[in-house]
Amino acid sequence: GGALAPVFRIVLRPRSPPWPMRLVIPRKTDTWTLAFYCTPRQPGPAASEAPHVRLTSAESSSPTPRLVQIDVRVDGIVEVLSNASTAAWRGLEEALPPGVSRSDFEVLSEGWQREGRGPEVFSTLARDEWRERHSDRRTSELSRQQAARELEEWLSQLGLLELAPLLLSEGVDLETVQVLEDTDLIRMNVGALGTRRMLLNARSTVTHYKQLRETIARLEAEAARKESALREALLQARSAAEGGDAATARASELAEQLRAERERSA
Repeated sequence: GGALAPVFRIVLRPRSPPWPMRLVIPRKTDTWTLAFYCTPRQPGPAASEAPHVRLTSAESSSPTPRLVQIDVRVDGIVEVLSNASTAAWRGLEEALPPGVSRSDFEVLSEGWQREGRGPEVFSTLARDEWRERHSDRRTSELSRQQAARELEEWLSQLGLLELAPLLLSEGVDLETVQVLEDTDLIRMNVGALGTRRMLLNARSTVTHYKQLRETIARLEAEAARKESALREALLQARSAAEGGDAATARASELAEQLRAERERSA
């Protein structure tokens, strides 16, 4: 590959041990907090440089995406790598637990690096991070496209396909259409009372429609599996038949050779 991109690197050491690194994980129903306590040790051969905790964050809103990696080692040393100096400091401040600030750390080094371990580590991280995020975006886009097709097919069966662009622009799919109210449709400028009533009355068919689609998909998959098995069986039968024909021809050839040998012996 070519030259590595420069990386902004900050190395800090906590002034007083132990200190916690807390990770807050939001969930739909509650929030989990994981706390890691790091106790600095005197630098030496026994001090491990392996990260105890690794945090990564990405800002995709800016024209140039900013990626930040924070490694907290078991010896308490904190290493921050980023492709932007402001993002590096901001990422560090956001990761620090409540009650802990930059003043609680001694800055051992700070600056841009163009070679060495920092750019190598960050280059690998950036490649993996962007690949994963792009993969997630592609998966999300495929899911949206699938949801749009399902809504369009359902509306087409009702004779209301013309509503598809309007509903999709409002983020409506087969799940959310079941909780639409008449006021929602009026707000979306679906003015015709008959159209609104038809759509609202047809909501009960959504579950049946999805079950029917799942049944059809399952039957199609089963039919494809059976067709594949049938093709394989036919190939095996043909191969066996060809092998049988070859064996018969070889036996006839050997019988003819034996008859000729006997005639010569007589």
